[in-house]
Amino acid sequence: MAIIKNPSGTFTAVYYVNRRPRQETFLTYKNAELFLMKKTLERESRVIHGPTNEAGLDELIEDYLAEVKKSKASQERDRYILPKLKAWLLKYGVTTVNHINKDIISRYDSYRTKSVSQRTVNIEIRLLSAILNHAWKNDRIASNPIGNYKYKADEKPFPRWLTAQEINAILEKAKEYDCFPIFYAFLTCGLRLTEATYLQGSNIEGNLIHIKGKVVNGEAWNPKWNRERWIELGKDYLDDKYLLKYLKSVNNDAFCFTHRHYQDSRKYPERTVQKLFKTILRSAKIRNIEEISVHTLRHTHVSYAVARVGLDKRFSLRTIMENVGIGDYETLLRYSQAVRGLTENLPHPKRFPWQI
Repeated sequence: MAIIKNPSGTFTAVYYVNRRPRQETFLTYKNAELFLMKKTLERESRVIHGPTNEAGLDELIEDYLAEVKKSKASQERDRYILPKLKAWLLKYGVTTVNHINKDIISRYDSYRTKSVSQRTVNIEIRLLSAILNHAWKNDRIASNPIGNYKYKADEKPFPRWLTAQEINAILEKAKEYDCFPIFYAFLTCGLRLTEATYLQGSNIEGNLIHIKGKVVNGEAWNPKWNRERWIELGKDYLDDKYLLKYLKSVNNDAFCFTHRHYQDSRKYPERTVQKLFKTILRSAKIRNIEEISVHTLRHTHVSYAVARVGLDKRFSLRTIMENVGIGDYETLLRYSQAVRGLTENLPHPKRFPWQI
């Protein structure tokens, strides 16, 4: 431990946690000295009484991310999950391991399953448990309070896809509500909601759509898992002349999809798109609309794309994965349940039923 005087007149207290240097800056030497004394007492207490569960959650998370070796994809997933998990825990005053218990995790489980699948929630809880296990094995905490948490089975049914009749009814109503291009693009490209609302003319290069991170009006946005990708609108994939012509007509700095109530300089709010889609579903008299969301259009695209594999030589599972941003075959093969029903009803195997 040491205290370093900075050129600015402040003092930096340097201490060690598991042989790794940490530091805090103070305005006075006395405050820095008191801080080091406190850290010394904490260290001696751990030596005498053993580790406790008073460790801060933020510190344990940073230790885990720095020390555990994972693939790049897994690291991106962890860094995507943790901010949301931490924000929810902080809302309930959870800042140290002492505050974590199975009841808190069960509440988080119930909260998250309202918007995502149980499988996703289980991944998030397992990540938190892995962080606590890592800290416990390295004697930073006394125990993992959720080590034997009973995970719920993923009983949520696979999201439904839309029939050709439902799609045509939705697109006809979308024309009436002056929002046909965005919903047509969801179906034809398999875009996620935020990918469509953040799409700008500068993302269109030739017959390709470039899904990439950007800063819009001072707000940073990145695609899911930070995975950039290219979507091809040519003969090798979609061969959709309407959509390509529409996208190429958009100015570089303008958003590709806007509503008549919004100027080109203003992004289409995701919440507005969701509400408008529900209005269209009701107007089109689609059944069971509580089972359908904007994301259903992406599921529909992938389902019909998988159904075309084998019928259209231009289509392959690898091509679909690259274009829609699915990272593994296991996820894509979940769509195979759609293939049997859809293959028999494809009016033209080399085109999607709704394509212009």
